[in-house]
Amino acid sequence: TNKPFCASDSREPSKCAEAERNLALAKMHTDDFSAAIPLLQDARAQYARKEQVENMHEFKMLAIKEQAETNLVLSVALYRLGKTEEAIATAEAAIPQFSRVQADRQILAGIRDSAALSLQRSRDLLAKYKAAR
Repeated sequence: TNKPFCASDSREPSKCAEAERNLALAKMHTDDFSAAIPLLQDARAQYARKEQVENMHEFKMLAIKEQAETNLVLSVALYRLGKTEEAIATAEAAIPQFSRVQADRQILAGIRDSAALSLQRSRDLLAKYKAAR
């Protein structure tokens, strides 16, 4: 039998995470940041689960990058709701994740380059949040 992708024992948690992150982005486009937050938190947890169940190193690193990207989007939602300190902490959590992916020479250069761009974006957002304190 097929198990739902969001079940705790799913072998493909990234499908659930991607769907939740996309739904959260749609909510954010309609300024429904409150509704986006639990979706993003669950997506982040699903990507963390993907990292645990994945066997290939490169796919594990992609899961870490996806967690970091979800943290960045979550930080934006928090910031837009006036939760600046939570936004700062969430953006700060993305930085070591992106740094780890960027530094990993065992994965494709394109993945590392993408992580480097996202790392800079996370630092820029973090500076913006801190300036708004």
